[in-house]
Amino acid sequence: MRWIYNITLDSGKSATVPSKERIYDCLRCFRNKFGEEAVLGVTERFGDSEPVPSYLQPLSKEEADSLKTEATQ
Repeated sequence: MRWIYNITLDSGKSATVPSKERIYDCLRCFRNKFGEEAVLGVTERFGDSEPVPSYLQPLSKEEADSLKTEATQ
């Protein structure tokens, strides 16, 4: 399965980017790639899961790992 990033662009278009690895801080990553003003938002999903907006996603691997640890306690 892959991580899927759906990017909403200011032009009204959207782009889909699949990735084998999770992209942390994906909003900043895609704003750097497409232009700061061009990207309005990003959603992330893994495989067939529900999309999650970028503001709810962890910004680093360490943050993601700590969230997993908190969930198991």
